[in-house]
Amino acid sequence: NVGVISSAGDDSRVMGTSVNTITAGAAAQVDLRSAGRAELEALEAHLLKSAEEALAEENAWTKERGKNVPVRLVKELVGDRPLGRTAEDHELVRVVREELERAGFRVALGPSSTDANAAMAAGIPAVCLSYGGKGSGVHGTDEAHDTAGRLQELDAVRAALFRLAKRR
Repeated sequence: NVGVISSAGDDSRVMGTSVNTITAGAAAQVDLRSAGRAELEALEAHLLKSAEEALAEENAWTKERGKNVPVRLVKELVGDRPLGRTAEDHELVRVVREELERAGFRVALGPSSTDANAAMAAGIPAVCLSYGGKGSGVHGTDEAHDTAGRLQELDAVRAALFRLAKRR
């Protein structure tokens, strides 16, 4: 996801003043995600290679026109969420799923970027549990949360936690 593109100076201040002003600099914030480390590294390598090729092309073009002011790429890592996975047949996943489905909720399993990733990356089985209700517009400007059914969903999560605690 390219979440932000802006004209910016070296100190990241927005520099453009109009649509056709040649800015002193530009910045883009890109969010790369994958469920696998190799895929994520390949995606990053492709993005950086594409950027380097574009820079070389731009620098050659400006040099031909007598403006030898090279464009440069500055890469800054803003965040790095670890990768991990808990098997669908793991007791933790199975019990939570059973209790939520028993309460009438549909369970969707799949990769996501949550706080559970840190535990899974360390080899600790983990799941991301609902806090009840239904979200919409995730990561958009219209993101919202409807708390209808929240108590029933939290009761199902509590039942799953009690079942797991009794087994210990």
